[in-house]
Amino acid sequence: MNKAEAMRRDWDDRARKNAFHYIASWRKEWDLDSFLASGEEDYLRLVDPVLKRCGIPTTGKVMAELGCGAGRMTPSFARRYDRVLALDLSEEMLRRAREIHSQTNNALWLRLSGTDLAEQMTLQTFFSAIWCSSTFRPRI
Repeated sequence: MNKAEAMRRDWDDRARKNAFHYIASWRKEWDLDSFLASGEEDYLRLVDPVLKRCGIPTTGKVMAELGCGAGRMTPSFARRYDRVLALDLSEEMLRRAREIHSQTNNALWLRLSGTDLAEQMTLQTFFSAIWCSSTFRPRI
């Protein structure tokens, strides 16, 4: 099994055990409302200032969210961008995200690893912004 597949399996297992905790591990038990509210809080506290400091518009056409998990921050991006490509390597996390955000019409949920992403990107692919909140080293 290669590293990407091992990471997929690890994150699928985490999603089945306690997806919200493994995404936002500072709290063991989350309810949906507080989980999503923490995504907006982090957007305002972390994402918005970084984008502004770097001179990147905080609204735009397309946002690529790398490692979207169950979509904690995706609604924050979806309110500000015309389209969100919500990418994750875990199909189980994406299944949860699609279920939670079934009414979000401008998010496209795609399962891709970093290797897959590198292979899919071309010079014709443009984003208004790309955000990756965090990544964790898997226990392989």
